[in-house]
Amino acid sequence: MRTLRSWLLRLAGAAPSRRREEDLTRELESHVEIHIDEQVRAGADPAEARRQALIQLGGMEPAKARLRDQARFRWLDDLMIDLRLAIRLLGKSPAFAAVAAGSLAVGIGANVALFAVVNSLLLRPLPYDHPENLVEISMPAPAPVQDLNRAASFSGVAAFIARGFPVHGDGESRNLYGYRVTPNLFQVLGVNAMVGRTFNPGGETARVAMISFDHWQRISGEPGVLGRTMTIADESYTIIGVTPPDFALVARDGQLFVPYPVTEGRIVGRLKPGVTMAQAEAEAAGIDKALHRDGADSPVPRRVRLEPIADAYRPGDAGALFLLQAAVGLVLLITCANTANLMLVRSIGRSREFAIRAALGAGTSRIVRQALAEGALLAAIGGGLGLLLAQWSLGFVSSSLPANIGRYLRGAHGASIDHRVIFFTVAASACATLLFGLTPAIQILRFDLLTRIRDSGASWAPGRQKLGQWLVTAEIALALVLLVGVGVTLKSLAGLRKQYLGFSPVHVLRVPVNLLPSRYPRAEQRLEALREMTGRIRALPGVETVGMVAPQYFPFGGPRVRGAPFEIEGKPGAGARAEVYDASPDYFRAVRIPLLRGRFFNESDNAAAEPVAIISNVVARRYWGSEDPIGRRVRFPSAGAAGPFASIVGVVGDVRNPVGPDVQPIAYRPLFQQDGTMGVFMIRTVPAPLTIAPAVRKALLEADPGGMSFRAADLESAVSDYLSPQQFVTSTLGVFASAGLLLAAMGVYGVMRYWVGSRTQELGIRLALGAQPGGILSMVLRQAGRSALAGVACGILGALSLQRVLSSQLYGVSPADPAVIASVSLLMAGVALLAAFLPARRASRIDPSVALRQ
Repeated sequence: MRTLRSWLLRLAGAAPSRRREEDLTRELESHVEIHIDEQVRAGADPAEARRQALIQLGGMEPAKARLRDQARFRWLDDLMIDLRLAIRLLGKSPAFAAVAAGSLAVGIGANVALFAVVNSLLLRPLPYDHPENLVEISMPAPAPVQDLNRAASFSGVAAFIARGFPVHGDGESRNLYGYRVTPNLFQVLGVNAMVGRTFNPGGETARVAMISFDHWQRISGEPGVLGRTMTIADESYTIIGVTPPDFALVARDGQLFVPYPVTEGRIVGRLKPGVTMAQAEAEAAGIDKALHRDGADSPVPRRVRLEPIADAYRPGDAGALFLLQAAVGLVLLITCANTANLMLVRSIGRSREFAIRAALGAGTSRIVRQALAEGALLAAIGGGLGLLLAQWSLGFVSSSLPANIGRYLRGAHGASIDHRVIFFTVAASACATLLFGLTPAIQILRFDLLTRIRDSGASWAPGRQKLGQWLVTAEIALALVLLVGVGVTLKSLAGLRKQYLGFSPVHVLRVPVNLLPSRYPRAEQRLEALREMTGRIRALPGVETVGMVAPQYFPFGGPRVRGAPFEIEGKPGAGARAEVYDASPDYFRAVRIPLLRGRFFNESDNAAAEPVAIISNVVARRYWGSEDPIGRRVRFPSAGAAGPFASIVGVVGDVRNPVGPDVQPIAYRPLFQQDGTMGVFMIRTVPAPLTIAPAVRKALLEADPGGMSFRAADLESAVSDYLSPQQFVTSTLGVFASAGLLLAAMGVYGVMRYWVGSRTQELGIRLALGAQPGGILSMVLRQAGRSALAGVACGILGALSLQRVLSSQLYGVSPADPAVIASVSLLMAGVALLAAFLPARRASRIDPSVALRQ
């Protein structure tokens, strides 16, 4: 330990304190003796000469202090000397500097660009006042916000719910995505308007609205927008304020904020100083219990939960970004290993230089510092270029993100370079310096340079080859880990695409409609409008079947839905849950959901008829087992505790979310027995769905001339886009793995090329003594094969250790899939041997007479 400490101190330009004091004393005494000798030769008395010398120095101790201060800053002078020398040396090797700095710039730039996205999504503080005091309150049932506002644990509680707003103006109608919010929301969040004012926390007496900064820039960008009216759902609203550029509620694409007495949606509360989340959660649970005493004995557990708002507003697919950040980090490690190999080759060519410098008095620590200075300079250049590359590519990276992640990065809060990203760049450059800069330094420390002045660079070959082969082994292992990740995610994606979802999206056109309550105030009017629209679409050429469903845009819900509780007549303790959809009679035929028992809905299942329902097969098996559920009765939450039961008239096939682990429990109600204002047409067509989209839009506008603009989509394409996060992860991992594979192949080629070059004389002698070219070829390939096999073995262990990281991104595939690991291992070994083949062929064709003359 003492030797190691001394070596580290020498490397840092320092020495142990006792030795430093001895050096300072000897230096001063030598100075004094020289002065005394000069004075004595001039005829002065020795004692007087010593006294005069000490007077000039100001005393031994003050002189020591001055020298100590000078030594304290000597390291800076040494550093500047090392950097100047590094600049001159790299300037003499522009090709090496360009290749090393360029590869580092690409590796660091990719890491920085992805980290900028991670930073914006997960690390940057939310744009609220003291967000650490904000929590999201999850209640098991809708609760009036005013009751929670009376809780002693909160200084304020607000709520909001996302929705689309039909906005009319400038001769067109369109949907603006926004939120209904309680009037006190902005006060609870601690956010002020950038232009105008926020809502009055006590409530607004007039119809007012706030718009986002982005929407303000699109429509005006001038303060004169305040007081302007906009028509929302056929009602006039006055714009009173503009939110700050970085303001967002969960996602960053909200454009409109309207005050409304929200009782559902997401609830946010601000904790009072000194109140813990556990205390606030207990008080909120007491409020829920008091509001819903009738549910105290319910078999469905009632759970009030508080969560920090930073966690609650985190994107659900953010885990994929961490996986990609780790993958691009592996690419940087491979890049560093390749750069280390380059520096090793270069250091061998400079062995005579190092030896001469050592003979002239340069210590080993000084030579090591010089090698580190060159590495640091390369890393600094690579880091600077990488930062510029990341800044240039941020727009492309953000646009390549899947929609469910990209919508969190819009506007002023998008991915950008800030102090965290710059610190990350510096840290990545510093790590790169240590990873590849220390490699030649370690090689230098292994040799006595003074005894090798007469040796050529080839004398370093065995040691360098061993270290270089270890670096290549590491490259192969890291590349194999990336390739295994690509293989299992690709297999998972292929399985997701092939799985049967329980319906057929092929040749289905999806068209959402939204009926304005101001135009259709009564339920009968809305249902009649939907019937007219259905009839007009059905009459179009090329239309096979027209169905309608609400409220989902897909035949399935979210990936992990549990459904809402519903009551089964005669089974009060069943704890039944299911998603509840409203469907028209032809909906099941339009999307090809099969009927297993009973019947579909028909036109007679209207508001005047007895309530009926259809359930999916998983609901039937879960709550009735082998019994026939047809004729049994259930009551859904929307009917209320005293509402009528609905009779089950049919059982249909199960549907699943493309990325969901299980089939989804679903119950269907007749659309024409409900009182909804929106729905989604599912139109099965004979030709390609989008070819008849213009005719469908025209028919809908004829039925509802003042209605919204209708956005049609191909359901098959929409389901495919639903897999965009998995596609993004797979394609991005594929790019990283390809880069890693190429770098690993370059590393194998470089090491084997140097190995052949350093042993040219030996190989020539072997050939002169009768060795066959095939034997030389196999010998070189065996050398490469050992590194490849070691790298494959380490890579397999690394891939197996990452099972937990990959498992969250896979569906139906094990992270340790044997077929994928075997295929990737064979590919990696084959590429390594192929990269070694060219140097091996060169070795087998060496002319013995030429080799012996070298």
